Amino acid sequence: MSTLTARAEEILTQAKQLDSYIVSNGLPPTSFDQDSLMNLPPEYEAVQSALIESTHTLKRLAQGTFGAMTEMLYCFTDLTTLRALYHYKIPQAVPLTGSITYDEIAQRISLPSTLVSRFLRHAMASQIFTESLPGHVTHTAISHTLSIDPEFFEAVGLLTDEFAPASNALIGAIDTYPDSREPTHTERMNRFGMGMRYFTRGEGWDLKHLRAGYDWDAIDSPGGVVVDVGGGQGAFSQFLAASTRHLRFIVQDSAAVANSGEAALPEDLKERIDFMPHDFFTEQPIKGADVYFMRWILHNWSNKYCLQILRNLVPALKKGSRVVLYEFLLPDKPVTKLRQKQGLNLDMVVLSCFNSSERTTMDWQRLFEEADIRFRFDNAITPQGSTMSIIQAIWL
Repeated sequence: MSTLTARAEEILTQAKQLDSYIVSNGLPPTSFDQDSLMNLPPEYEAVQSALIESTHTLKRLAQGTFGAMTEMLYCFTDLTTLRALYHYKIPQAVPLTGSITYDEIAQRISLPSTLVSRFLRHAMASQIFTESLPGHVTHTAISHTLSIDPEFFEAVGLLTDEFAPASNALIGAIDTYPDSREPTHTERMNRFGMGMRYFTRGEGWDLKHLRAGYDWDAIDSPGGVVVDVGGGQGAFSQFLAASTRHLRFIVQDSAAVANSGEAALPEDLKERIDFMPHDFFTEQPIKGADVYFMRWILHNWSNKYCLQILRNLVPALKKGSRVVLYEFLLPDKPVTKLRQKQGLNLDMVVLSCFNSSERTTMDWQRLFEEADIRFRFDNAITPQGSTMSIIQAIWL
């Protein structure tokens, strides 16, 4: 068992590695005024993740039981402040350069100056805004990004105005519908848009992991077909088409989304990518495809509805057809690492908003077996560097 000193020395080693990278690449020293650790190479991203884990563990040990619990209990105050920043568009009221007084901000957003200062002082405790001079507010890296990045800003709104209220209503919903599998038995359903695009930024979400982590080349021959179920405007199909020669793609979604995707499709891909309206709660009309692919679809639905979706594929499957899913994979046992908690956070989000769940490998295997005994669960793998996992079942 490591001592506090041993853990601190480990942190020092990790910090020196990152500082060395910063210096050798001519980057500014790390500060709350600007980000120097963005878009790191994979080997340094691993060091960064290790440093975050190490400092989090040391912090929890130093806090002790009471301190750690107290911090968790008061997390709601951060959400309160973030909601105020979002609702009143406070980041946009602060100039990108220079400073502004609390009174001037109050005039711009039509709030009492006392409230503005209370919200901002609380935000400053989390390095969101700072005072360059007494009473003068200036941006930090976080607040500056909130003011100029619409997706980052809407991600805050998505959490504070949709996910958080849904989470607060969760226990009441469970008491009312203790064994419900219905998506309509939730308090919040919508407003993903730009917020979700922000949450799927970054190296771990890059589609290159899905390309590299699955043997698409094995079916890249004349006549090979991939049905992209719920594929939106065909982002993945377009990505994969660019690195294959023969595969044909059929992207299915609602009529409005399919029409929009078709209209925006680059001319050079029109011979290999088709769009069609399709409701995945009805029988799959494309028969005998090599792969029926769903990216981040089933985690929005409880097992009851996932079974309907999978069973609607059955009449279309040929021997050897593969159902390939791209989903977040929960660990099979309890975890303590901060990064691994992300999946558990997502599980609480989809429970609150959709009455659905993220799943473990065993959960996915059971789901396919219950859908039809002719599904053979093949594997669930997480490509190196990927946040998401590839889950496959083969039709016998």
